[in-house]
Amino acid sequence: MRKYRLNGSYDAGIGTVLAVIMLCFGGFLMYQCHKYAPKQPEVMYAIGGVALLLAIVLSLLDLQNDKAAEQAKKHRARMLSMPAVTGHITAVRKRWYDRKGSELPAETAQHVHSDGIRPRWTATVTFTDPAGNTVREIESQQFTEDLEMMLSGDLCDVHYSPEGEYYVVPLEYRQSADEEPAFSQQTPRGKLLFSMRQHPYLTFAVIAAFEVIVVLILLAFVLPH
Repeated sequence: MRKYRLNGSYDAGIGTVLAVIMLCFGGFLMYQCHKYAPKQPEVMYAIGGVALLLAIVLSLLDLQNDKAAEQAKKHRARMLSMPAVTGHITAVRKRWYDRKGSELPAETAQHVHSDGIRPRWTATVTFTDPAGNTVREIESQQFTEDLEMMLSGDLCDVHYSPEGEYYVVPLEYRQSADEEPAFSQQTPRGKLLFSMRQHPYLTFAVIAAFEVIVVLILLAFVLPH
């Protein structure tokens, strides 16, 4: 079964951006040291080492679980142990939340560029309640993955607990960037984002390799010939 991402799993992006900025700034400082203090190469090397170390740390921050990750995993494990019925996703909704978890109006949040504002996706699901054999409609838990972009169909499992909780597990995920999504229009940007989500560690490795190349290029320009 696919290991889908839930609210409280991973957030990526800003750390790597800051890492690249740090490398560029460190390269600029190294160049200044080489230009104005050529007899003190140890200062230049120290700056380069600190910049590289900070860049690596900032990049790794993108892969760290947040505080809610462990709680989300425990809740998921408990709900997956409960019985389930087959349901159908009828709609996917994108929501916006601030750092405190409060929902924001979509028309406002989409135009605010802030790391504290994050999108979450929920699914509207219909299924037959085994207790009364009646058709019910519920809204799923929050997902951090873009369900509009990732799903290829509407089938899902709906786990239910004695306490009246429901937990939705989508069953039909896209397997390639060329496969049409079920709940959105395919775009070139969507294909790229899909590939990055499908291969997060490969994406991280490519970005890390780019950072190393930037450092090597900067060193080639500033080191004495």
